[in-house]
Amino acid sequence: MLSSGSKLLRNASTYSVFKNDMSISLLSANRQDFFSKYKLWTEQLSNIPEFKNATVSISDNIAAPLEFRPDTILIGSFIWSDILPETSENKEVIEIERNLLVKNMPAMLHIDHFGMPALSTYTSPVSIPWVTIKKSISSDVKNNILITSGKSGQDVERFAELAIELASHFPERVFIDNAIAELVGSEKLQRFSFNDSDFGTLGAIVCRPGIGIITEAVTYNIPIVTFNDFNNKELDFNAQMIQDTSIGIVLSKKNTTSEIVDSILSLLNTSDIK
Repeated sequence: MLSSGSKLLRNASTYSVFKNDMSISLLSANRQDFFSKYKLWTEQLSNIPEFKNATVSISDNIAAPLEFRPDTILIGSFIWSDILPETSENKEVIEIERNLLVKNMPAMLHIDHFGMPALSTYTSPVSIPWVTIKKSISSDVKNNILITSGKSGQDVERFAELAIELASHFPERVFIDNAIAELVGSEKLQRFSFNDSDFGTLGAIVCRPGIGIITEAVTYNIPIVTFNDFNNKELDFNAQMIQDTSIGIVLSKKNTTSEIVDSILSLLNTSDIK
């Protein structure tokens, strides 16, 4: 049902990809042209006929569509403007975003337990179950370890260092994502394919606690090892929820590698990797 519904929604949706010089993201939030890019992005959005005429308008965290479609539904665990550290470059954008939210108080869908406190201040939050189908993959091996720094590329150096050190303890059991592979060289460690069969071999995922990898962990019932000091509101909140909901364990990035190794061994409930 979920897979079928996803395909129906995709087939009925309109996709508009903005050029790089018109895109906005958290990575460009401290650039001097951030406000002008935000205004340009909003203008481009308003000129898309399909956006104005669509039956349903859905926005991932950003409030800008509410200016033209007050009925827009927001989705996500956090509000985009809430996790932006306020600076002179993005101050006006934050003000516009918050005013749109307060004026419209849009419905905002979020995964149960993973809606940040600001959702209740600026939106009408709606808690929903995990949007995934849990999978049970048969495998003779259930003790491989995935190290992933996520798509943003942040903290990749620390995760790469950890992957190399863990691989010295667990030969042939440590897998890495493409970002780490590009940093350390693919010949040193095995790349993870992110398919069903690879997930079926995992006993733990060591990661930044983004909602995407958390969803994968829930889907395949794999415990997470993560950290609570990313200096990022969303990630720190997600880490706390991982601990509170017993999805995994939360350490500090200041923990030594030996302490992290001990924690993974304890998580796998074994004294050794076989």
